[in-house]
Amino acid sequence: MRFIRFLKTQLIDFADTYERQFSKTYSIALVWSICAAAITLLLLKYTSFDDALHQRHNSLIGYFYFRYSTGSVYSLTDLTKIVFIFFISIFSLSLLRFKSSEPEISFSGALQTIKAEDLLMLLATLAAASFMDYIINCGIYNLPSSAYTTWFYYLLFHCRIYLPLIMFSYMVCKLAAPGKVRFTLYKTFLLFVALWLFNEFSYELYMFINNTLFRLVFASVETPDTLFILEGIFELFLIAFFFLGFHSAITSPLRMSPATESIAAGIQGETNDAEEEIAL
Repeated sequence: MRFIRFLKTQLIDFADTYERQFSKTYSIALVWSICAAAITLLLLKYTSFDDALHQRHNSLIGYFYFRYSTGSVYSLTDLTKIVFIFFISIFSLSLLRFKSSEPEISFSGALQTIKAEDLLMLLATLAAASFMDYIINCGIYNLPSSAYTTWFYYLLFHCRIYLPLIMFSYMVCKLAAPGKVRFTLYKTFLLFVALWLFNEFSYELYMFINNTLFRLVFASVETPDTLFILEGIFELFLIAFFFLGFHSAITSPLRMSPATESIAAGIQGETNDAEEEIAL
């Protein structure tokens, strides 16, 4: 089955991407993580929270996975994940443009692969995804009361999570291989599966580390602001770790066509024999 072959190839690519690229790209991902964290703090400074919201997440990475808009109040911190994806897209596009012969990748070298047109298109995607998030949020909290309201609520909630990822994936693939990637409904479904796999993995890994490590290490810290800063410093390294996984997921459409499979390989060089070509 083509779907099973896709799952096999995608899971192999997750592992292969980390094995081949982690040591070369982690410092770059860390710099972009700091940029994403800085904007998160800026959003947190100017955001509004509903007065009925008594509990907020006391960690930097928590704003990546949780939503705080309630009722008529839209919290700017809900855009944190979209900003994170924006920087992942820049990171991903730069990796796709590096040749496999490059022994090392520097941040300045990666930045030089990004053109002004790329930045404008990704910023436009950021603006569109942010506006869409606001519109969907308005739809969520203005649903009529009916038997289907709960179902539709969770459908819209998942749209807030995955539609921005799909939008950025489309843009990255379009910029990396102009005119060579054709998105069909089935390919979009497979892209959703790849994004869901790593998004759920990253969330579960964060929760596991937070509940088993951070709660123990910072058990003696009582001041919320101090706890936020200390956890945030450690969480930057975890955020940077996630970059390669999301890179593998959002570039999965490039591996679905023989015409763009070599582009998806990026700095990996030759793909493994186990990674069979998928022609959809």
